[in-house]
Amino acid sequence: MVGHSYGGAIILKAASTAPATSKSDGNQGLVLQGLILIDALVPGVWPKSEVEKNQKVMRTQYQEVREKAPQLAKVAIPWAEAMPETAQKLDAIQVSSSLPIIDIVAENGQSSPETTQIWRKAHAEFTANNPNRESVLAAGSSHKVMADKPDLVVQAILKMLGKIKTD
Repeated sequence: MVGHSYGGAIILKAASTAPATSKSDGNQGLVLQGLILIDALVPGVWPKSEVEKNQKVMRTQYQEVREKAPQLAKVAIPWAEAMPETAQKLDAIQVSSSLPIIDIVAENGQSSPETTQIWRKAHAEFTANNPNRESVLAAGSSHKVMADKPDLVVQAILKMLGKIKTD
């Protein structure tokens, strides 16, 4: 599975609840064999201070979004208001240490030096001391790594496929 930004949190949650199965156990369904995170949300990226800072900024934009993009407002505002609970759930996610993960982090993906420091620390801790987790810096990339560095993303996918390839 591949997930960007919030999509990374979604696939981490899916991985945390996926049954431990293999192709040899007779399971004919989807078997999760690896993750690629692209400048994704991982545990620790949204401490309370970051959530509060983000909500403060977003709340000043609610009225404009309601007026100029009412359909977007129906999704974006509840998403923003759910950030504290989402951050708590994200921090509680536990993914098997045996699951291969390639974690791509954008060099310039965050809006401030403080947020960049929090983001990088969380990603470093997520991959630290785990031989099945690899951290990759997308040098020069914005948060949209797949647009800025598409070859890097393709390389990660091919590398993961090589890791999980079975006879």
